[in-house]
Amino acid sequence: MSLSLLTAMLLAAPTVEPVFSYDRPFVYNSAATLKKDDLLFPIVLGYPSPQMLRRNFAFGLTDKLTVESSLMLNLMLHTNLRAKLLMVNSDRFLMSISPELVYAPDTSGNNQDYTILGIRAPMTVKLDRGSFLSLTPGYRHAVKGLENLDRFDAQEILRVGVNQPGIDMDYLMVVDDYSAIALNAHFTIPVGGATLNTGHELGPYTVFTGKMEYLRGVGKHTRVGLAILYNPQWIPSGFEPAAGDIDADFLPQLSLWWRIPTRPKPKKRSVLLRGTNSKSISGKLKAAPVALPLPPVPAATKPAAKPEPKPAPKAEPAPAPAPEPAPETPAEPAPAPEPEPGDK
Repeated sequence: MSLSLLTAMLLAAPTVEPVFSYDRPFVYNSAATLKKDDLLFPIVLGYPSPQMLRRNFAFGLTDKLTVESSLMLNLMLHTNLRAKLLMVNSDRFLMSISPELVYAPDTSGNNQDYTILGIRAPMTVKLDRGSFLSLTPGYRHAVKGLENLDRFDAQEILRVGVNQPGIDMDYLMVVDDYSAIALNAHFTIPVGGATLNTGHELGPYTVFTGKMEYLRGVGKHTRVGLAILYNPQWIPSGFEPAAGDIDADFLPQLSLWWRIPTRPKPKKRSVLLRGTNSKSISGKLKAAPVALPLPPVPAATKPAAKPEPKPAPKAEPAPAPAPEPAPETPAEPAPAPEPEPGDK
């Protein structure tokens, strides 16, 4: 399967959740930090170049402190450690402080180990919804061992901005929830340099590099970046590529990275359990959304039943009044007896 076909399949894969935020920039090349316990694990595919070292493994120790380390340098037994501490966190402006440590041991015993310390101050301004501009001034200084290297090795280290100040400019435009476009430009200011033990004076150099990248979310955690690099070897102005290096002004690059939350999401407590003792069985039963029978209470603990009060006797109705006697009418006089005949 060709690389172009694989890339097309990845870009066509459906996404399940938003990847890029309209309110906060992407953590790489900005002042933003990861959330606590979030993990970024990148794999960069392309021609080996200093640009590949800039996409680092990152882990959020806290919401304001992110630790980064270069996987490629670690495989080469070179210690590479960078911390990013968020100092200003507002809706439209972010600022961080990022110290850096690089240590390369000398396994051959020729006293050619070296130590580099650096400091960067990324600042990000929100220009508009989903539009961010970042400026990152920085300085790296070789504190030990660089003067012991031969001219070629020392020049290879100095051309990536050691012992010279530099500045990065990044622009991020969120296209939608699942894709974004990122532009990067780096400029090494021609101030500084180094003097080797052999008497050679190296630098200062003027180095300009660029990068244009399309970022796409694939699936739940996988992210894909397709980029075109300008001056991928960080060759200073007026220099020719070293013997064995590719002579190319532009090179493609494919990066895969995974953002994995290593801390499980907190479980939401039911509103019904608030204010109740979750350790009590009866409390859980009472708080259940469905009425459940409570365990029977022992008879000894049942309270004595109170006697029901007797209802008050109803008052008997008053007797109806006796009917008044009818008035007596006077008796009519009896009629006089009629005289019998003969009586006169």
